[in-house]
Order: sequence, then structure tokens, then C-alpha cells
Amino acid sequence: MSKLQESLKASVKINIVSPIYMDQMEELVDLFDRQIVEFNKSSNRDRLDPINSAVAFPRETFSGGDYTYDIIEPFPGRTLDGGEKGKETYVRNWMEAYPDAKLYIYAGNGGNDILAMRKVKENPRGFVICPKNSRTEVKKIANYVSEKEDLEGVIEGLEKVNDAVIARKTKENPSKSDDFENR
Repeated sequence: MSKLQESLKASVKINIVSPIYMDQMEELVDLFDRQIVEFNKSSNRDRLDPINSAVAFPRETFSGGDYTYDIIEPFPGRTLDGGEKGKETYVRNWMEAYPDAKLYIYAGNGGNDILAMRKVKENPRGFVICPKNSRTEVKKIANYVSEKEDLEGVIEGLEKVNDAVIARKTKENPSKSDDFENR
């Protein structure tokens, strides 16, 4: 993330939208924030901001299935615009909150990501990443499908976006497959 932040000369805002339970999201956000603090202490790069916002399931709901985007709720204390109910709504609010963003990146792998992915992809500055083990419908939407699975695939996708930003910035001639604007 810091390489991307450097390349874009912009602040990276990390937002997590997942159909996991709120207590799991609290643990995940704490883990990411601790890693960000450690990175900031040990790095000469631009400092990363803590997690900007997150949404998750309230404890009393059932997690799973293709329609979980209908029942996620804001993570207390750090929401952009209420998060409301649904990944697509959350992403729309996120993009409206940051209309001048240089790049919107969404990574997902399941049916509950499809509406949000489409929302990001329809923006000229939007880019969608998915890991190799994503659903077929998700792979059809994604700008980049990684050769790796799960989180490793997301990381590879972020590296690919960063490489494309650097190539464009340094006016190298990126191949069409490497340039995030040529999707």
C-alpha cells in the first residue's frame, strides 16, 4: 500500500467491507492497525493511515450465501457515511466521500461483491482485482484476475496496479495488459 501511495503521490484510504461478524471485524481492524503502526515505525516510506472504515455483520445475523450484501452494517466508530446496508451502497458512499480520488480499487471474490465491483468498475478511475479462486462471475467483472489465491491474489493485484502507475508515471511504454487504464 505504501508503494501505491508513493506512486500516486496521494494518501491511501483503506476500507474493509466483509460479511464477517462484528467481533471478527474488530479483531481484523485491530490486527491491520497494529501492522500499520509497526510499518510506520520501521519504514522510511510515507506513513500509512489506520483503517479508514469498515462494515460487517451485526452479531445476531447469519453469515454466508450470495446475498450477504443486503445485511452488512457499519463498524462502530469509523464509518464514512453510515455504511448503510450493502457493499454496493457502502462503495457508492465511499466514492462520493472522496470524489477527487486518483484511483478506486476494489478487491473481492464472491457473489456478494458483484454489485460493488460493478460500481467501482463503471468509474473511469476504478479498478477491480480478484484472486484466482474467485467465482466465475467475479472473474468476468475484474480488471485483473491474479494467478494466486485469496489474500496473496489481492496483494499480487495491488502490486500489478502499482507497477502500472509507476510505468505510466515514468512514461515507459506499458503493455496494454499492465496499464490499469486499458481494461
